[in-house]
Amino acid sequence: MLNKENTAGVCYEQIPAADENLSNANSTGAFVPHDREQQPPGQYGGRASTIEQALAVIVEPGAVVEMRVPKAGRYKTVSGYYTDLAKLAADAAKWSGEADGVYISLNPVNQALFARAANRCVAYAERTTQDEHITSRRWLFIDCDAKRPAGISATDDEHAAALQRAEEVRAFLRELGFPEPVYADSGNGGHLLYRVDLPNTAEVTALLKQCLAALRFRFDDTAIEIDSSTYNASRMIKLYGTLAAKGDDIPERPHRYTRLMNVPERLEVTSLELLQHLAATV
Repeated sequence: MLNKENTAGVCYEQIPAADENLSNANSTGAFVPHDREQQPPGQYGGRASTIEQALAVIVEPGAVVEMRVPKAGRYKTVSGYYTDLAKLAADAAKWSGEADGVYISLNPVNQALFARAANRCVAYAERTTQDEHITSRRWLFIDCDAKRPAGISATDDEHAAALQRAEEVRAFLRELGFPEPVYADSGNGGHLLYRVDLPNTAEVTALLKQCLAALRFRFDDTAIEIDSSTYNASRMIKLYGTLAAKGDDIPERPHRYTRLMNVPERLEVTSLELLQHLAATV
C-alpha cells in the first residue's frame, strides 16, 4: 500500500502504485531517500542550521525559491517551492549527498509557482523554473572552476587554484569600485555573488552576459575558467551547506561541502553604471 499521509506537508510525492518501493514517507510524512530514513536529523549529509543561515543571505525575505535536485537516481528530478526557509533547509539536508548536488534558484520566483509544491518537494518533477518565471534580478553570479572532465570532483590543487582565481577576480572588481560580494566555496571552486537590483529584461540579461564575457576574457587560462553561462535569470546554484558530490568520492577527487567563505556586514547593491563599465572592458 502507498503511504499517502503527509502531516508535515514537506518533501513528499505520491508514487505510482506500480512501484510501491519508491514510496517513502517517514514518520513526519516527509519524503526522503530510503537509505536515509532511519538516520537522525543532522546526519543526512548537511546540517540544516548551516543551510538555513546560507539561505538567509541569498534569498530575498518573503520570496519564493525553488529547491531542485537533478539526476536524483530513480526519483529523476526532485523539485519544490518554498517560502519557509527552515523547511527548505531541512529538506535540503536530507537530499545532500543523494545526487551530484542540491540547488536553489538564485533570483526571486513568480509567487504563483508556489502552488506547484508549497513548502515541500516532489519526485519526478516535470515543471521547473524558467527564465520567464523570474520577477527580478538580485545577483551577478561569478563561478570560477577548474577545467576538468565532466562529472568528477576537483582535486585539492584544482580546488585551491579556483578559489585563488576567485580572489583575483574580487580584487580586480574592487579596483573598479565594486562593493564587496558574498564569497563562497562551491566544493570544487569559488563563487562570487554581487548584489544587484534590476528588472528581469532582455537588456539586463545581455548586460550581465557581457559582464561575464569580460571577466572570462581577462581571467580564463588553461587551468581555470570563468563560467560565462551563469547570466540566465533562472540560474540554479549549489545550496551552501550541502555536499558537492560529482563522481565517486575518492582521495584524489573528494566530495566537499559547499560553504559561505565571507559575507559582508552590509551587502551594497552594485550600480548599473559599474556593471556597464565592466561590460565595456572587453
